[in-house]
Amino acid sequence: MKTEYLHSPEIRKVFLRHTEHELTICLGDNAAGNLRASLAHAKALIESRRFDSVVYVNLPFSSRRFTDTRRDVFPKSEKNTAFTVVHNHIGRLGPEFGSVKTAVDAAKGKVAVIINSWEFASSSYRYKEQLLFALHSLVCADEVTVFVYSQARSEVVPGEIHRAGLGRLTAFAIDVMRIPQEEEWHEEKQFFVDEVMLSAAGGVVEGAQPTPSKINELRHADAPLEKIERREMAVAA
Repeated sequence: MKTEYLHSPEIRKVFLRHTEHELTICLGDNAAGNLRASLAHAKALIESRRFDSVVYVNLPFSSRRFTDTRRDVFPKSEKNTAFTVVHNHIGRLGPEFGSVKTAVDAAKGKVAVIINSWEFASSSYRYKEQLLFALHSLVCADEVTVFVYSQARSEVVPGEIHRAGLGRLTAFAIDVMRIPQEEEWHEEKQFFVDEVMLSAAGGVVEGAQPTPSKINELRHADAPLEKIERREMAVAA
């Protein structure tokens, strides 16, 4: 799978649209795709300087597979002290959450935590309950920003209990971020290009309809975010 689209300005805006000191659920179509997207997400958070540190929790993947993907998506992270990885492969993230808390306490400045696959975090209901309260404490008591990646298929509404997999995690989530897949992004981007060209020419596309990819955030960038990005580009230049 190519990674270029994960670093596009449009996708970067998706990654950087969030509420700080809250929990956001990030939805993708599959675990492998979520691994790549979550690493690109970490890269965007660090390079934007919105956060000083990112603590990344790798759940289902072997250290070797994670490292291979990391080198492909975020190669500079291996020597970046702002990026810390915690591996937990056995479904016991709740009772072993102390390792994440230790990494957060050791991290410098404003910290974000990314958990890359909620489905593999807990091997029992009791462990899931422990993890829920540990995350709640991290967000509410420690004021850490948390992103949880999942491949939930049914509708997910922040603030409402999700009966089909995420459970009570959604009850205190502030937002749900839909991560577009590469095919969706190319379709949506082409539609935008056609629409802009026709608008400039004063024409109308007969039967033109936006793709049903649910990524409206690619169209409507927050004004403050655009100002910050223009300022970053000016500094970089």
